[in-house]
Amino acid sequence: MKGYGLLFASLLQPDRTGNAAMIRSPAKLALADLPLGRPARISAIEGDSRFVRRCYSLGLHVGREIVVTKLRGGGLVVAAGPARVALGRDTAERIEVETVPEVPGEAD
Repeated sequence: MKGYGLLFASLLQPDRTGNAAMIRSPAKLALADLPLGRPARISAIEGDSRFVRRCYSLGLHVGREIVVTKLRGGGLVVAAGPARVALGRDTAERIEVETVPEVPGEAD
């Protein structure tokens, strides 16, 4: 029974008010569906080796933190570090991302 208490306690973390809140696992979605300005981390790139190499050459690789900065027609512009990359919707749908928690006070 002791282990269950530790497991439950590990699922809790203090929120801004100091009260315990459940930790939510990151939401996984296609890059094309990521809301404007929401930080995310690339978790998978679906495609053949040529497509994956092209993404890597643009600075888009698994583990890279990104933010959608502009929506243009069917495409979007992504900030990946200091670079800005324009992607078509079909390309963005093949890149899976998971949202990362926003740090309070950074948006100021």
